[in-house]
Amino acid sequence: MKRCALKIATILLCAIACGESNPVAPTDLASARTAAGTEVFDGVGRVVWVTNNADVGPGSLRAAVEEANGDAAVRGIRFAPSITGQIEPRSQIVYDGAQPLTVEGPAHIVTLGAPGVGLLFRVRSALTLRGFGVEDANKVGLGIMVQADAVGEVRVDLERMGFLGVYSHAVWITDQDVPESDPTGFSDAGSPASLRVRLHRVRVTNTAFEPGDDGVRISEGGAGDLHVTIDSSVVQWSGGGVNLDERGDGDLIVAASHSVVEHIAWRLGAPSESALVLKEAGAGDIDCRLRGVDIYENTDDGLEIEEVGAGDVTLVLSDITIDANGGRAISIIEDADGAGTGDVSVDFVDVAARTNALESLASAVVHRAAWNCGSVAAKSARMRAQDLSCPSRAKAASPPRSE
Repeated sequence: MKRCALKIATILLCAIACGESNPVAPTDLASARTAAGTEVFDGVGRVVWVTNNADVGPGSLRAAVEEANGDAAVRGIRFAPSITGQIEPRSQIVYDGAQPLTVEGPAHIVTLGAPGVGLLFRVRSALTLRGFGVEDANKVGLGIMVQADAVGEVRVDLERMGFLGVYSHAVWITDQDVPESDPTGFSDAGSPASLRVRLHRVRVTNTAFEPGDDGVRISEGGAGDLHVTIDSSVVQWSGGGVNLDERGDGDLIVAASHSVVEHIAWRLGAPSESALVLKEAGAGDIDCRLRGVDIYENTDDGLEIEEVGAGDVTLVLSDITIDANGGRAISIIEDADGAGTGDVSVDFVDVAARTNALESLASAVVHRAAWNCGSVAAKSARMRAQDLSCPSRAKAASPPRSE
């Protein structure tokens, strides 16, 4: 049964990463050929092609990344459709250029031989990764670290990607200065830049084997906001779920739709973990809007929100199912340290929370709470009913914030 499940997961990984069977057209990389025959990227740079699955040497992924490191004119790295088999780097592949970069598959990368972070991107500008999978990493599968001198807003887009069998975090995105010496991400140090992340059709399966690891971890330290958009994505059968952490001053703004987080920390002996965790530790608000999201059969809370210091919590849920979790369906802690002030506003439409081990909705240390749950109204800051059903109403909840 286990072998069958892993085989199915491998097929899903390939399906997510590779997309359609037809080769990806050059226009998908926003590239075009000039009259002279040189491929340019987005009208301002050029594309480097990965033409084989070797670890080193001309045409390898490592060589393409090294070329991008040394030449700011390189704006795209693209895998040739003719590549077959796996790419198996035996040591870390590191991008540390200053220019925006897009890397596009299809490709299947196995980083078992690379210690630490298998694929590491140190970025100061926009990064787009599209159409490839990472499997069997010894530690972190994909690490994206915003550098301390980044300013303004850094955008990271992950599209049609799959992660399978990664020992630690499958995806780790951070703008903190010391992530490798502070792997828990509790430092509030970081760049002054805001971080905007989008996950589209990303699948994470069977990852995060160490306590405290997550399928997806995104941390923002220093000044700046953290914006996260997740759509059509799945995190499943992993030691940790999705952890979004705004450590410094700034807002945490989350919009998720048509996604699933399930069977988190279900391995025998694994510590209980909440499925979707949102934390804001400095001066700033949490704004979370979920639509069409299913969270079920996880070992702790389904949705955990914790806001420390000055700031409010806004939670808007529409067409949500949170079932059979080992803790609460939803846990909200506003002003967790008791030192700040803030409000909690909750708006539920078509929300079902059933057969969770503890009360469906719990909120602690709330100064002022406004609840709107269809025809179900909370009379206090704690709803003790194990089953919560918020039916439809004529006026739908506000849509997720556009990113």
